[in-house]
Amino acid sequence: MDKTRSKEMSQTGKTNTVDDFVNRFESKSDTLDHVNTIRVKELMNDLNEDQRFIIEYIYFKGYTYSEVSEEFDIPLGTVKSRLRAAIQVLKKNIDSI
Repeated sequence: MDKTRSKEMSQTGKTNTVDDFVNRFESKSDTLDHVNTIRVKELMNDLNEDQRFIIEYIYFKGYTYSEVSEEFDIPLGTVKSRLRAAIQVLKKNIDSI
C-alpha cells in the first residue's frame, strides 16, 4: 500500500513531463505555421502585381500606408484602394483553400 501511494510510484505513473508536452505542442505549432504559410503563398498568387506589392510591404515588411506612399511615390489613396482590393480578393479566395 505504501509503495503504491509513494511519490516515486506516482512519478513513474506519469507518461510525459511538462517539457515533453511543451516541445510536442511547439512542434505541432511549427507544422501548422508552415501549412498556413503555404496557404498564404497560394492566396498571394491570386493577386495582381500591385496588390501583392502593397500586401507585402504593409503586412510582411511592416510599412505604414504613408511610408509606402512616400517611399514608392504612390498616392496615399491609391495605396489604400489597392490594399482594400487585395483584401477583398483574399477574402473571396480563402474559402477555396
